[in-house]
Amino acid sequence: MRCTINQIPCTVDLLSTSGMPLALLVQPLALPHPSEDPVQVVDFGESGPVRCSRCKGYINPFMKFIDQGRQFICNLCGFTDETPRDYHCNLGPDGRRRDADERPELCRGTVEFVATKEYMVRDPMPAVYFFLIDVSMHAIQTGATAAACSSISQVIADLPEGPRTMVGIATVDSTIHFYNLKRPLMLIVPDIHDVYTPLQTDVIVQVSECRQHLELLLDSIPTMFQNSRIAESAFSAAIKAAFLAMKNTGGKLLVFQSVLPSVGIGALSAREAEGRSNISAGEKEAHKLLQPADKTLKEMAIEFAEYQVCVDVFITTQTYVDIASISVIPKTTGGQVYYYYPFSAVSDPAKAVQ
Repeated sequence: MRCTINQIPCTVDLLSTSGMPLALLVQPLALPHPSEDPVQVVDFGESGPVRCSRCKGYINPFMKFIDQGRQFICNLCGFTDETPRDYHCNLGPDGRRRDADERPELCRGTVEFVATKEYMVRDPMPAVYFFLIDVSMHAIQTGATAAACSSISQVIADLPEGPRTMVGIATVDSTIHFYNLKRPLMLIVPDIHDVYTPLQTDVIVQVSECRQHLELLLDSIPTMFQNSRIAESAFSAAIKAAFLAMKNTGGKLLVFQSVLPSVGIGALSAREAEGRSNISAGEKEAHKLLQPADKTLKEMAIEFAEYQVCVDVFITTQTYVDIASISVIPKTTGGQVYYYYPFSAVSDPAKAVQ
C-alpha cells in the first residue's frame, strides 16, 4: 500500500487548501521487497481466523481488547465481540495483550491466514495445464505453431512431477484434434457447433506418466500439419471442448492463436474494413470495434469461471483477429492476453512471461 502524501490533512478544508491529491494505491498479493521480511502465515486450526461477528473484519493490530481481554472492539465497525475462549489472553498495564508481540496478526500489518474448508468452493484442485495450439495454414507458415510447441516443451521440462501436476494438449484448425497422452493416438472432433470431448480419460494425465510421449508429440506437431491448406480456425469451439475436458478439475487453459476465429460456435467476421469505412465517413459507429461482436464468448467465459478454469491467450498474428471479442474470455476468467503483432518466428525471440 502506498499513499500519495505522507501527512494526511485532518479536515476537508485543509485538504482543499493544500491542493494535494489524496489517494491510496493498493496492490493485493504483491511480492515483498527483497529487503522486507517475508509475510508470516497464521493458522487458527479448524475454527478459522478470529473475525468480527457483525462486519466479518479479520483480527488485526488495531482491534482494541477490553474487560481483561474477554472482549474486543472492532476497529472497522465499532462492534464489541466476545473473545473466543482459546484465544483469550490477559492485558498488560498498557492495555495491550501480553502476547501481542508474539502473535503476527496482532503486531504485523500483513499476514496470511490459513483458510478452512468453509472458504473453499471444493477441495483443493490439482495443478492442471491444458495447451491448445493453432495449426491453421497461417500459423504453420509464420512459424507460430513451431514456436508454441517449442515454448511448451521448455515449460513442461520445469513442471514438478508430483501426482497433482497434470497436463493435456489439443490442436485446432477447422476441426479439433485431441491426443491420448498415454499412447500415440489422435482423436478428431469434426462437429464444431455441438462440441464434445472424445475421451473421458487419458486426455489430461499426470506429467510423470506422459512426459516422454508429450515431448515427442510437441516435436511432431509442426511436421504433422506442415502441408495443411486449412485457413479457418474453430477457436471458440476448441476452447469449449478443452473446457469440457477440464470441467471436473479446473485449471489453466493456455491458447496459442494466430488467425481470426472464423468457423464453428462463436465464429467472428472481419470488422476492420467496416470500422475504417465508418471512421472515414465521420460516423460514430467506430467505437463498436472496441466491444465484443456478440455475447457467445462472454457466456462461455462465465461458465468457465464458475468451474475455476482460467484462460490465457497468446495471439501471434500478422493479420486482424478481433482482439476485442477474444479478450472477453481471459478478462472474465482472470487470465491474460499476450498480443504479438506482427509476429515472426525468425525475428521475435523467446520472452519470459510471469
